[in-house]
Amino acid sequence: MRWAIPFVLLLVAFVASCAENSGEEPAGDASTLSEMSAQGWTMPGYDVRSSFHNTHEGTVSVANVGDLEEFWQIEAPVNGMAAVVDNVVYVLSTDSFTARDVATGELIWENEDIRGTSTPSFSNAMLFVNAGNSVVHALGPETGEELWQAVVDPHPNASGFSSPVVYGDLVIVGSSSGEEAVVAENATFRGAVVAFDRETGEEVWRYYTVEPPENGVAVWSSVSIDAEAGVIYGTTGNNYTGQAGGTSDSIFALDVETGELLWLTQLTEGDLFTIVNPRSEDSDFGTNPILFDVNERKLLGAGQKSGMFWVLDRETGEVVWSRQVSGGSALIGGVFNNGAYDGERIIVAGNNGESDGPGSEPATGESEAGAARGFGTSVLMAMDPEDGSILWERQLPAWVWAPITIANGVGYVSAESELQAFDVATGEKLFTFQTGGTITSGAAVVDGQIYFGSGLAYFTTTPNNIFHALALP
Repeated sequence: MRWAIPFVLLLVAFVASCAENSGEEPAGDASTLSEMSAQGWTMPGYDVRSSFHNTHEGTVSVANVGDLEEFWQIEAPVNGMAAVVDNVVYVLSTDSFTARDVATGELIWENEDIRGTSTPSFSNAMLFVNAGNSVVHALGPETGEELWQAVVDPHPNASGFSSPVVYGDLVIVGSSSGEEAVVAENATFRGAVVAFDRETGEEVWRYYTVEPPENGVAVWSSVSIDAEAGVIYGTTGNNYTGQAGGTSDSIFALDVETGELLWLTQLTEGDLFTIVNPRSEDSDFGTNPILFDVNERKLLGAGQKSGMFWVLDRETGEVVWSRQVSGGSALIGGVFNNGAYDGERIIVAGNNGESDGPGSEPATGESEAGAARGFGTSVLMAMDPEDGSILWERQLPAWVWAPITIANGVGYVSAESELQAFDVATGEKLFTFQTGGTITSGAAVVDGQIYFGSGLAYFTTTPNNIFHALALP
């Protein structure tokens, strides 16, 4: 599993809904859903297909991205992405949940009762957020007033890493746990995907990823949705203790209205792991499935901590192609966080990967622990969505913890404490912005402005807990 960030949060006591009009779809009519958000970044993957690609951005481009500069910052420990809607940026941190003016960062409201590391979602004049204690909250965006809350899982070690995805009348979220960090035997947590009524918070259905006596198989990532087919897609983590089962390290499909399992494809068998009792390579998935079509065939792709990227037929679950992007690691991947898809190429980063492609940079050893293990570098790669052939690749100087995002031909990737912007057609680095702490927050790009946080308090760089806003002069 993606244990590094959950483990940190345990130590400090607590780690990639869309419509044509800013999520203002009729809440009860899923058939009206568009798959893109025209005015903002309203959910973690930008759209329900988890493309992480803002197709409506037209201000920052390959020609001018090098002129970006910081125009405000605030102090806040932010690990997820921000939601940006109608000149307001909604920021969840491990201190509070806030709404801020996009131009100045000025505080509009703050809710100190909601804290976490996921990404908020905005839909039909409502905000939804999964807090670190595995409780989903619905709020009014103008004041931050809570409308309802619902427990995703009452397990004492349950955690809120999956971000809510809104589809019609449903708010859908994955269920994960920090139990993996604290038990050697007899784990009891079971991963799940849970759907709540968006107006009341009432649970509509629940799909458990594993049945007793097996355990674990957390859903760390957010789900993706084929709105036309009415199908949810998700990925799973490893089993914890006892015997490994047939649903860990898998990609699966559910009926969106009922939660019924349509198919499940296990990509790695026998993954049985806790931090205190590791018995496998810990090669689970922590990434959202990216949905895309090639030659009228419906596909999905997801990266694994083994360093493998898999593409499956999303109607049958059949493996279409796969590529080893990088080496794997129980610590930081492999493919640790989400890649992005711009309609022509899939772009991913693989940790502990190397490349001598044009523009490759030497490893910095920025992470002391990574340098000691001979790690601390990664490969940035663009792949052809049809067959996985490499279009371009280059080595990055450090690990990548955050999802990659794309807007207007520009990609954004973070190599530990450095945000890089690059040309998605060639991989050429166009801009860098140095922060004071490891970046786990993906860059939300809206109307010529880029928002992200830096400062993961782990063994990497010195945490500085700053949320940054960049723009052209």
